[in-house]
Amino acid sequence: MDLSAKLLALVAVAGGMSLHILYDAMIDSCREETIDLLMEGEQLPYSCRALQTIGVLTQDQAQQQAKAALSALDADMRGYYWVATSDGINFMRSSVRFIGTRAKGGRTTDGLTDREVYRAGMARAHVVLVDVVIMRSPDADVEPKLQDAVAIPGWAWWVGTGFLYDDMNAAFSQLALLPGAIALAIAATPVASRGTNERRCSADSRARRTGCRNCFITG
Repeated sequence: MDLSAKLLALVAVAGGMSLHILYDAMIDSCREETIDLLMEGEQLPYSCRALQTIGVLTQDQAQQQAKAALSALDADMRGYYWVATSDGINFMRSSVRFIGTRAKGGRTTDGLTDREVYRAGMARAHVVLVDVVIMRSPDADVEPKLQDAVAIPGWAWWVGTGFLYDDMNAAFSQLALLPGAIALAIAATPVASRGTNERRCSADSRARRTGCRNCFITG
């Protein structure tokens, strides 16, 4: 096996390993980012509820102010938030037609609804992360999504965010092109090298023939 073939094999092995590591790292990063977004969004209802507690705002005013603040984060493209009551009534959604309706929610691979998993998870932890399958629209195919949520005590609110795995997969596919480009560059190396070697051999052959003629002339 020549050097370029060995390099190509190494790149293939290393590329496969690195892509696997990269994919896992991207998922971990997305999970951390959604938790960070959720923690940031959670502070807004808490702040508004504090104003309600001291009598500055009524509960309705405090909730509307919290909703407006969360919507501002959405408008700033810093994240996507939803708010629902613990019994599943949508209070804030990206599509206004869902507000006031009962959330159908997604389902886990075990067949449970996300609300069932949220309720069980919130009894054990502050932040609940759930892998579900959803449909972006009634006629769309199901897509995997990671959702996380926290409870807002006193309001019976659940505030959540999340990301679609298909969106992350699209970003990963762009990054995965790099090892392939490196492999193509290495694969093209023998062709260029062979052409250079052939030109060098041809030049050496001409030099030897010229030298031989000179020997006959000077001899």
